[in-house]
Amino acid sequence: ILFEPLEHQMIIQKLYSENETEVLYGLELLKNIDTQILVTLLHNKSVRVRLRVLEIMKTGHNHLFLADVKRCLKTERDTKVLASLIDVYGYLGEIDANDDLQRFLQNDENDIQDAAIASLMKYGGIDGILIAGKHMNELFDHHTASQKIRGLHLLRTIGIAGGYRLLREAMHSDVVALKLVAIETIGSLKIYRLLDDVYDLLDDPLYRMVAVKSLIKFGDEIRDHVIDAFLKSVSTERKSLLIKILAYMKNHRTNEFLITYINDYTLFLPLVESLSMANYLTKEKEVIEKLLQQNILNMREEEHLSQGFDPKKYPNSMVIFAEQKKKRVHGIFLILGLFYPKYLIFQAKANFFSESNDKKAFAIELLDNLLDKTFKQHVIGVLEDHKKSEPFICDNESCMSRVLIEDKYPLILKMSLIYEVGMSKDIRFQGLISSLRSSDNSLVRETAIWSYTKLREG
Repeated sequence: ILFEPLEHQMIIQKLYSENETEVLYGLELLKNIDTQILVTLLHNKSVRVRLRVLEIMKTGHNHLFLADVKRCLKTERDTKVLASLIDVYGYLGEIDANDDLQRFLQNDENDIQDAAIASLMKYGGIDGILIAGKHMNELFDHHTASQKIRGLHLLRTIGIAGGYRLLREAMHSDVVALKLVAIETIGSLKIYRLLDDVYDLLDDPLYRMVAVKSLIKFGDEIRDHVIDAFLKSVSTERKSLLIKILAYMKNHRTNEFLITYINDYTLFLPLVESLSMANYLTKEKEVIEKLLQQNILNMREEEHLSQGFDPKKYPNSMVIFAEQKKKRVHGIFLILGLFYPKYLIFQAKANFFSESNDKKAFAIELLDNLLDKTFKQHVIGVLEDHKKSEPFICDNESCMSRVLIEDKYPLILKMSLIYEVGMSKDIRFQGLISSLRSSDNSLVRETAIWSYTKLREG
C-alpha cells in the first residue's frame, strides 16, 4: 500500500503510541519500517508488540538487528518473547550464534531449552546439530511420556523427518497423549515408513480423526495409496474417512474418482460433505444434477421407510429419521455450493433453517432467482414441502428388516430400533432380533442380545 507523506507520518506516530492496538495496527499497515524504529519497539512494554516485531525482523535477513537482538537475550523476562528472540538470533547469526545459544540449553524452563535446541538444529550448521542433537536424544530416550512428547514437538518445529525409532515406539504406546502427538508428527513430517500405522488407526474411535488430519497432510502424493485402501475397505465408516482425505487433495483426477460413487447410498452424504469442506467446485451441470437427484431419491426412500414405524412405539427412531431428513435437506445446499458462490448458498441455507417463515420464504425466493431451470425442478418443490409427511401407515416387518439387515442405513438408527423393539416388547420381530445376536458389529450384537432378553421376558 502506498501512502501520501502525511498519511505515512501519521502511521509512524501510531508506532510510538501507548496503545498496543494502535502500534500493532501501524505495524500491519507499513511494509518497510525504519530499522531504528523496530529496534526501539523491541523494548515496548507490550508482549504482543515485541513478538510481532520479531516476526517482522525474521522476514528479511538483516544482520543490522543482530547486536540488538543479542542484547535483548540478556534482559528479556517474558518466556514467549525470549523463545522468539532465541529463534531470531539463530536465524540471523547462523553458526556464529551457536556459542551464545548453548547457555540456554541449561535453562530451567522447557520452552527456552526447546527454543535453543530448535534454533541450533535449524540454523547452526553441523556444529549446531551436534550440540543440540545430544539433548534431542535425551528427550527421545527419557522414561517419561512428557519428555518424549517434547521431543516429538521439537521434530515438527525443526521440520526434520527423523526420530523414526521414537515415532514407532509412540505409535504402539498406551499413553494416549504421546500417541496423538506421534500421529500428528508423522503427517507433518510425511514419514512414509509409518503410513500404514496411521491407516490402521482409522478404525479406532479414539484416534481416527487425528489420523485423518495426519493423512491429509501427506497431500496427493499418497493418492493411489488412499484409493487402494478405499477399494479394499469393507467398512462404510472407514470409506467415509478415506473420502474426506481424498477430497482434501483437491485434485481433478481424485474428484473424478469420488464422483463415481454418487449412487452409493451409504457414501453419498460423506461424499458431498467432504467435497464441500474441501471447496470443490465444478462447472459441469450434469454432475450437480446427478447429485441432487440422488440426494432427493435417498430422502424419499427414508421418508417412505419411516412411515413403517409407529411413533408411539419407536419415538427415538422417529427423531433419528427426522434428523436424517434434515441432513438430506442440508445436503441440497451443500451440493448447490459446489456450483454456485458459497456465500450466496450458505446465506440461503441460514435463512431456510431459521425459525422465521419470512426468512424461509426469502431463502426459497433467492434460490428461485439464482438457480438454473434444470436445478429448480429438483430443489424448489422439495424445499417448499420438506416438512410434509405421508399419513402413518403401520408397522411392517419389511421396513424393519430393510433397516436392520441392509448395510446402507445409519448405525445409530439400527441401534435405536433394536433397543426400542426390546423396550416395546414387539414380539413380531423376535426372530429378526435373534438373528442379530451373531452380528459382526459388536454394538449391534450386544444391543440385540439385550433386546432379545427383553422380548423373552415379555
